[in-house]
Amino acid sequence: MPSLNPVLLSDARILAAYIIFIGSYIVFALGKFPWMKIDRPGAAIIGAVLMVGFRIVGTRDALASIDFATIVLLFSMMLIVANLRLAGFFDWITEWIIQRLHPHHLLPTVIFTSGLFSAFLVNDIVCLVMTPLAVHMARRLGLPPIPYVVAVATASNIGSTATITGNPQNMLIGSLSGIPYVEFIAHLGPIALAGLFLNWALLHRLYLPGSVDRVPVADALAAPEFQHRRIRRKPVVVLLIVLAGFLAGVPAAMMAAIGAALLLITRTVDPRTMYDEVDWGLLVFFLGLFIIVGGAERAGLTNARISE
Repeated sequence: MPSLNPVLLSDARILAAYIIFIGSYIVFALGKFPWMKIDRPGAAIIGAVLMVGFRIVGTRDALASIDFATIVLLFSMMLIVANLRLAGFFDWITEWIIQRLHPHHLLPTVIFTSGLFSAFLVNDIVCLVMTPLAVHMARRLGLPPIPYVVAVATASNIGSTATITGNPQNMLIGSLSGIPYVEFIAHLGPIALAGLFLNWALLHRLYLPGSVDRVPVADALAAPEFQHRRIRRKPVVVLLIVLAGFLAGVPAAMMAAIGAALLLITRTVDPRTMYDEVDWGLLVFFLGLFIIVGGAERAGLTNARISE
């Protein structure tokens, strides 16, 4: 078999890198491959394997392209949030707020609670936790649930922009840029807060122009869905320690990993219940994405784009 021309081979690899990169990002944008059941994590795995298979990036370089600090931070925060949910923290904080809530302040309470949680915890998980609580509350009060579900979705996204640990994108930015946690929140925290106020104004104008939400909110505490066991304190204490470490300048991945490790030292919670709460698909997606981007960089895609 004749040997291939190195120049042609290089061009072929560059072409393959373009096709793999663009094809992967089409799936990322659409959410799935047309006419097939390939989701974002699946596309990330396929793209990463193709980058290695076409020798655009070697095995060692593929591993080196993965930013493990981001993966560790994301996985650790998922474990911490899982412990908080299993401990009843979100249910307890909801009850505590409701007991002190003015009757017509349900909408802003949902907005700012969701935004605050999402600022320090992973917003995807906050949406999963807060949505059923908001729906149960609205139904118990005889209110249409749509405004409050929309409030959770929008406020979680807005609030998550405030800190490095708010969402996976910020974790990646913080890890690669080296921006300190406090500096990050000092610049984006005020913007996120302003966004929450604007969100409140827009949602109130769209859904609650009158006084339809002025009902006795405290009555909802009698609902069965809000009768919970006593909260376990350990996850809350660990969360406060982790947040203090973030603000003190400890590397976010290290601090979150310490918190997750402390929570895995337990006699009361089966670790498998915590692992079930982890979004493994999101972790796989990031692993594949790092390799795809690493292959694109080695093929010169980013340099070509910059030179243009």
